[in-house]
This record gives sequence, C-alpha cells and structure tokens, in this order.
Amino acid sequence: MSGGLRKRARDDRGSGSIFSLALGSAVMLIAATLLGALALYAVRHAVITAADSAALAAAETVAGLAPGDPCGHAEALAQRAGATLAACTRGGADVTVTVERQIWGLKLRATARAGPERNTPEEDKNTPVSISS
Repeated sequence: MSGGLRKRARDDRGSGSIFSLALGSAVMLIAATLLGALALYAVRHAVITAADSAALAAAETVAGLAPGDPCGHAEALAQRAGATLAACTRGGADVTVTVERQIWGLKLRATARAGPERNTPEEDKNTPVSISS
C-alpha cells in the first residue's frame, strides 16, 4: 500500500459507528413513543371501565340493591380503580358519574350513566373520553 492509501484508510475508521449510534437512537425513540402510546391507550380504557363500574355501583344503590349513598359507592369504586370521582349526579333512577385520572400531565376523563333500561339506543349512550392537559 502506498502512503496516501494508508492515511485515507485510517481516516475512514469510525464512520460506521456514528451511523450505528444515530440509527440506534432513532430506533430507541420510536420504541419509546410506541410504548408510551400503548400505556396511554391502556390507561384510557381503565378510566372508561372505572366510570362504568362507578355508575353501576351508584345505580345499584339507587335501586335499593345496596345500602348507603350512591355517590359514595361510586367514589369508592373509582378510587379502587385508581381514578378520582369528578362528578356524580342523580336524575330520578339514573346516575351519571365522571371520573378522572392523570398520567404524564394529561387528564383522562370518562363519563358513564347507569339506570333503568331505555327504549331507544340514543337515550342510552355514554359520552366519549376526553383528554386535556
């Protein structure tokens, strides 16, 4: 090998490791983003379940199937599910509850209603989950 080729070969060493480092960082960033999104999705469904369960517990109390305060039962169930009862309103035999849970500075909120069966599906809809910061 001539002197110029030897010098050039030495200068190219290490360039592959910089590319590998950048690629590895990009893969790690994508993986962390996907894991975060999956965690947020799981917590969102946990909040929906907490709202449904809390509304059912309150409605059972209103119907006389359990003694005590309907909203107190809803609050206890929401807390067991890791959420906070944000609102509980009673309209006749119906109970509507809203629960919240914070994750990474975001507030996940779900509202559910429970009570006697309705005649039309439109009357029996739950409100969707909202996310706010």
